[in-house]
Amino acid sequence: MRPVSSVADGGEILVSLLLKELTDSAGDIQFGEGQERELKGLSGLNRVYLVDRS
Repeated sequence: MRPVSSVADGGEILVSLLLKELTDSAGDIQFGEGQERELKGLSGLNRVYLVDRS
C-alpha cells in the first residue's frame, strides 16, 4: 500500500475523496474521474481524483 502522493505520475496531483468533497463546492478546482487505488494505512481500494490543472 502507498500514500496518495506515490500513486501519482510525474506532474500529477491526486487527492482523496474527502479533500475533493471539501473543495468541490468552491468551484475553483476541477477534478478528473476517480481512480481506485490501494493507499498506505487504509484498507481495501480507495478513490482518488486527479486535479485538472488546465
